Amino acid sequence: MRQLRMILNIWKYTEGSRSYYLPIGVCLLINTLESLLTPYFISQIIDDSIPDKDFKSLCYFIIIIVLMCIIGSISMIVSQKLTVKLERRITLKLRGECLNSISKQSGEFYTTAGSSDLLTLVVQDVESISDILSRQILTTAHNLIKIIGVLFLILRLQIMMSIVVIGIIILVVFQQRISNKKIELATIDSRNSVIQLQGSLQEFIINLMNFINNGLVQFQNKKIKRNEDSFTTAKINTSLAMVKYHSLMNFISSIIMVTIVGWGGFNVIRGLMTIGELFSFQIYTQRLVSPVINLSNISTELASSFVSWNRINTLLTQENSIKDDGKFSCEFSREIKFENVNFGYHQTEILSDASFTITRGTTHAIVGPSGAGKTTVINLIFRLWDANSGKITIDGRQISEYRIESLRDQISIVSQNIFLLNDSIYNNIVLDKANVTDQQVIRALKGANIFDLVNSFKDGWNTIIGENGIRLSGGEKQRLAIARAIFKDSPIMIFDEATSMLDNNTENEITQQILSLFSGKTIIMIAHRLSTIKHADIISVLKGGKIIEQGTHQQLMKEEEFYYKLYTT
Repeated sequence: MRQLRMILNIWKYTEGSRSYYLPIGVCLLINTLESLLTPYFISQIIDDSIPDKDFKSLCYFIIIIVLMCIIGSISMIVSQKLTVKLERRITLKLRGECLNSISKQSGEFYTTAGSSDLLTLVVQDVESISDILSRQILTTAHNLIKIIGVLFLILRLQIMMSIVVIGIIILVVFQQRISNKKIELATIDSRNSVIQLQGSLQEFIINLMNFINNGLVQFQNKKIKRNEDSFTTAKINTSLAMVKYHSLMNFISSIIMVTIVGWGGFNVIRGLMTIGELFSFQIYTQRLVSPVINLSNISTELASSFVSWNRINTLLTQENSIKDDGKFSCEFSREIKFENVNFGYHQTEILSDASFTITRGTTHAIVGPSGAGKTTVINLIFRLWDANSGKITIDGRQISEYRIESLRDQISIVSQNIFLLNDSIYNNIVLDKANVTDQQVIRALKGANIFDLVNSFKDGWNTIIGENGIRLSGGEKQRLAIARAIFKDSPIMIFDEATSMLDNNTENEITQQILSLFSGKTIIMIAHRLSTIKHADIISVLKGGKIIEQGTHQQLMKEEEFYYKLYTT
C-alpha cells in the first residue's frame, strides 16, 4: 500500500507525457500475444504435424511462429524507444522541479545542505523515480497481462498441476514481502554511504591544489578511504540481501520445473496429457515464473525507490521561510532603506537595530571587521534571508511585496566567492542574454581592465576557461566577474570584496573605472581595504551588528572614532 501511495503521489509528473503510454501499451500487448500463442502452435506441431508427417501444416505453423516472432520483436523495439523518450521527459520535468525548489530556498538551506547530497538527489534519486513512472509501471502492466494470460491457458491444460504452480507462486509473493524491508534498510545505508564518499571526493577534486600545497593529500586520502570502506560494507550488505532473495527465487523456479516434468510425465504415461501439451505447459510455466519474479524484482526496486522519493518529497514539500508571494514588479527609482532591522539565526545575533538609507545614484560603502554583518546586509537585500524584525524597503515598499525574480533582476553582484562557468569568456559575460552586440561585451571587458588580456589569448573571448575558471588567475577571475556585472548594467550594483584578489594599483584603477562607468547608478561596496571606498558618497560602519558611524570618508576621519582606527591601522 505504501508503494501504491508513492506511485499515486508521483503520477502528476507524467502530465504532458501520458500520450506515450497508449502506443507503448499496444506494443507490449502485441508482444504478450506472441509469447502466449507461440507455445500453442509448437504443441500443434508436436502433437499433429510431426506424428501425421504433415509437411504442409508443419511449414504453415513454422511460418506463423516466425512472423509472430518478427512482429513481437518489432513491437518490443518500438516500445523500448518510446519508453526511453517517456523516461527522459519525466526526468526533465521532475529534475526541473527539484532544481527550481533548490533555487528558491532560503539562505539557511544553502548553508546546511551538502552539495554532494543535493547532487545525488537531482541525479540518482530523480532517475530512480523516472524509472518507476516509465519502465517499471509499463513492465508491471506487461507482466500482469502475461500472468493472467498464462494462468488462463495452463488452467485449461491441467487444473491440478496449475493449482500447485499457483500455490508455489503465492509462496514467492510472501517471501518477497518479507525481503522488501531488509532490502530497503540496506539501500538506505548504501545511499547514505555513497553521499559521504561523493562529498569527500568532490572536496578533494575541487580543492586539489590547496591539498597539494598544504601537504594534505594523504590526510584527505585517509578520509576517502574511510568513506570508501563504509560504502563497501553497505554495498556488500545490500548485495547480500538481494542475492539471498534472488537465490531463493531461482530455487523455487527449479522446484516448479521438476514438479512439472515429473507430474506431467506421469500424466503423459497415463494418457491424461499429450507430449505437446506437456511441452506447452512447461513453456507457459516458464513464462509465468519469469513475470512473477520480475514483479517481485520490481517490488524490491520500488522499495529502494521509496527512499529516493522520500528525499525528493522532503525537498519539494519543504517549507521555505522566504515566501515569494509578492505582487509587484521592482523598478528601483529612489532608495533602499533599512529601518530598525534585527537579524540572527541559530541563536546568534548578526544585525541589531540597523538603520540606514541608500539613495539612488550614490555610492554607499559598508565597512567593518570580519563578522560585523556586512555580507548579511547584502543577503537581506537579495532576500536570501528575511529580517527577524524591522523593515527593509525599496522605494517605500517592503521588499517582500516584490516578486523575488523581479527584485534580484535589479541587482548585479560581484563577490569574493566568484562564480564562473566551464565555458568561453564570452558566454561567462553574456550568460543567457540574447541579441548582444560586440560593443557591449568590449565595453564590459575594458571596464574591468581585462580587454588586453582576452585579446592576448589565441581564441580571444572564445577561450574556454575551465571548471570554475581554473585557467585564469585569481585576479583575472575577479576582473571577469566584474565585466559580467558591467555587462548586466543593473540599476543597483553590489561589490562584496570584489577587488580583494587584485594588487593595490589594479584595485584602485578598477575602482575608479567602476565609479566612472556606473556614474548615476546605485553602488553598494563592501571592502576590507578602505582605500577603495574613500570616494563613496556615504560610509556606514558596522561593528557587532550595529551601525556605529555614518558619513563621508573626510567626516569619519575627522571624528577619529572606530572608522579612523580601521583606516589607520
